[in-house]
Amino acid sequence: MSKVRVGDVIQLHSKKYGWHHTITVSKVTKHMGYYTSHTRSRLFAPLTKIKKIFGLSRTNRMRVIEMGI
Repeated sequence: MSKVRVGDVIQLHSKKYGWHHTITVSKVTKHMGYYTSHTRSRLFAPLTKIKKIFGLSRTNRMRVIEMGI
């Protein structure tokens, strides 16, 4: 997560649903990246909270798709 840029896409994976959720990196500061999802409560939410918020366990994965901005 240390190399994400504004506009990159992060996808979340679970064994049950496969690649099931997509979020967008919306802000990057020196120490933190933030994402935006489909609700107001996920406007500039810290990337460090993704696993807790979405209930990801060790068996689930995330991938970053660089958009090349």
